[in-house]
Amino acid sequence: MAHPRQLIREAAREALVGKTQAAERVYETRIVPWRRLELPAIAIYTLDEEVDPSSASTAPRELTRTVDLAIEAYVKQGDNVDDALDDIALEIERAMHADETLRGKASDSILASTQLGIVAEGEKTAGVAGLLYRVTYYTYAPEAADVQLDNFATADIRHNPGDSVHQDEEARDRLEGLDQ
Repeated sequence: MAHPRQLIREAAREALVGKTQAAERVYETRIVPWRRLELPAIAIYTLDEEVDPSSASTAPRELTRTVDLAIEAYVKQGDNVDDALDDIALEIERAMHADETLRGKASDSILASTQLGIVAEGEKTAGVAGLLYRVTYYTYAPEAADVQLDNFATADIRHNPGDSVHQDEEARDRLEGLDQ
């Protein structure tokens, strides 16, 4: 079974393929072996993830997670690389905004920041636009399929509704597991 982060990356890729000038050159990886003739291209990967502390008070335990989804777009270094970066960033924003739940794999996604710059690999240079999305999703912890529980043995339950009942008259139940 795939981790929800993987499903989020896959959904983001599907949202971008064919929706930007990068066409099919959208990769789920941190390292894009780009070459000047194969640009523009997009890389998608996840970074840090936080779990909302209020998740500890849920029963069953439901974790509210927020992961940073990085989308990096590489364009050819040309006469006006800033315009090229703005163009592809706008295409990415439109495609991502069209489905903020990423095909139901997330509860929400929102653009948190954009960074623009130049990268060099040997003698080749390219412009890069890094868009960071904050993606919220939920999981249960632990997954029942992943946990082996011990068989129920015995419970001795006593209840005294207050001072009005003598200790000898308190309610008492004894439950025993099936294998007892």
